[in-house]
Amino acid sequence: MSSVYRYFSPGATSTAAAGATVTGAVVMDAAGTSVQIGFLEIPGASNAAGSGSLVSSAVLQIPASGILAGSGSSLLSSLLEVPGASVLAGAGSSSFIGILNIPAAMVAAGDGSLTAGGFLTILSAMVADGNGDLVAGAIDIVDASAIMAGQGDLIGAYPGAATVVLASAIMAGQGDTAMSALPIILANMVAAGQGDLLGSGVAVVLGEMAADGQGDISASGLSTALAAMVAKGQGDLVAAALMLALANMIADGQGDMILAALVGDEIAAASIISTINLEAEYNLSLLLDGIFDRSVPLESEFDMSVDLVGSIP
Repeated sequence: MSSVYRYFSPGATSTAAAGATVTGAVVMDAAGTSVQIGFLEIPGASNAAGSGSLVSSAVLQIPASGILAGSGSSLLSSLLEVPGASVLAGAGSSSFIGILNIPAAMVAAGDGSLTAGGFLTILSAMVADGNGDLVAGAIDIVDASAIMAGQGDLIGAYPGAATVVLASAIMAGQGDTAMSALPIILANMVAAGQGDLLGSGVAVVLGEMAADGQGDISASGLSTALAAMVAKGQGDLVAAALMLALANMIADGQGDMILAALVGDEIAAASIISTINLEAEYNLSLLLDGIFDRSVPLESEFDMSVDLVGSIP
């Protein structure tokens, strides 16, 4: 299915917010109403409110639009080859869709119930119950499933089988959300239980964003194909967005996220990044909450069938 995921023709969109026309931006007013449109070739735009409301979009080249009402109701429409759009209301309601090629729409009621429609062959459907817990599994062809326990804990590993075209979202019972848009041209975003946001756009045109508990956001540009993220505290993230195209997420009993990208084993890495040059001797030091500390020489750990050249800082 790798041929399905292709580079898109650039597009543009605009939407009105508080009487103004906004192109390529995310806007949240004091009442908590958000108008979000996708970014053209700039994935990973996010806006986190201090109350824990989160509006995030991992978009590449074709815009996605979403509206989040102050009451917690959300209307999300991801159109035309736009994977990885999500809306999380402060009450824990979630509307998420990971799409490729086929338009779809989702509506989440104020109580967190989700109605989805317009799904076709290549996407994932996820449903959040009234408590904001996630029930997931309607996944086809190029997607992978994620399951959340009643307390928002993650059961099993985040999709190792995911291939070229997918974005998935995980929402904890307290309104925590973790979204990873896998491969090559998408972004990773994780929000802690207090609405803190730690996001990393991984690949070609991207940025890194971190929001503290007050909803403040700081951003910095990253390099071509790789990003690393570290956050500490309760329900925070220790993460590294590593080589190639795929990430694994594991949540502990508190709904905290440990995120680490994998290469070689779980996906056909060569077919996904045959045009991306990375350094085979690249060593990654991954510190997992002070418990796990190791240096991984990727060349010795994985059988890479691609000639990897160049370097990544």
